[in-house]
Amino acid sequence: MKIFGLFKPDIKKMKAKRDVKGLVKVLGDADCFRVDEARDALFEIKESVLDPLIATIHVLNHGAFHVEVEENGTLGWYYLKRGETPQQVWNAREKAVDVLAHLYRLYGKGRNATEIVEVLLDSLRAFKEESGKLSNEEGWPLGENIWGNSSRWKYSSAEITVTRALADIGDRAVEPLIQALKDYWKGYAHEAIIKTLGMIEDAGAVEPLIKIYQNSSWEERREIIKALGEIRDARAVELLIRALKDKDDATTRRLAAESLGEIGDARAVEPLIEALEVEDEYYSESELSYQAEVRVAMVNALGRIGHSRAIEPLIQASNNWRWGLNVNAASAENLKKIQGK
Repeated sequence: MKIFGLFKPDIKKMKAKRDVKGLVKVLGDADCFRVDEARDALFEIKESVLDPLIATIHVLNHGAFHVEVEENGTLGWYYLKRGETPQQVWNAREKAVDVLAHLYRLYGKGRNATEIVEVLLDSLRAFKEESGKLSNEEGWPLGENIWGNSSRWKYSSAEITVTRALADIGDRAVEPLIQALKDYWKGYAHEAIIKTLGMIEDAGAVEPLIKIYQNSSWEERREIIKALGEIRDARAVELLIRALKDKDDATTRRLAAESLGEIGDARAVEPLIEALEVEDEYYSESELSYQAEVRVAMVNALGRIGHSRAIEPLIQASNNWRWGLNVNAASAENLKKIQGK
């Protein structure tokens, strides 16, 4: 379904009039060529597009849907304006936030990043709320079955778009993102914020991420561990060593080992060697494949750190058939790295 029906939008005329709202509307079109033309037009308008673009995205984020009670008593979700489906609103918002971030990076140096970050996070909130209301490509209501597989995929795609847009802003986004981590009442998606902080790789995020770790969900903890590894700051080592001993979550242990390897601090050597030995305690016989995956991450971390203390444990690991061929091979490879230094 095309948002302009039988009439082809005059994008050149819209650009001449600086009709940002109209151009953003075209971003939701099913015609990819029109979408590209509209996006190019927004880029050509340059810095003067920022304020109207922010205002238009705000409209897309708020009031796009309303609830009606059906005759059978169930809730239905509908877009407020005739001729536009929820899917078109979704598509327009997703492309508009990408354009906004690029324009801000190019032309927004004199502006406060907070307003841009807030509108992007608000877009993420809107995506999260609406993802449960879109059941198919036409965007009809999903009712109360709010987390179907298609909805998860749609939200994941939108989350990637927003996190990339935020990361594109760079270090100017760090402070407002850290503030957003504290604003739980706003409904921000904290996993996405944490991912973005890791992508930006700014050391200013290290202490705030360490501070919220203990009271975060297990999903958020995993993202914090990955982000700390991407930032590569030695202040994170103690927390990552504790995460390496998490008896309840093999993925947390694996991610902690990977991040310790990224940081490369020698304080992690003994904990990694100890964790390599005790990994057997956390698994049943049916879970040995997970065990091997975690051990491979640990020996890789030891190889990256490159401390001579790891040589003997890696020799033993390369010859321990009980730990599996993958662990044996990874241990031998990392042993060569250390001995070759």
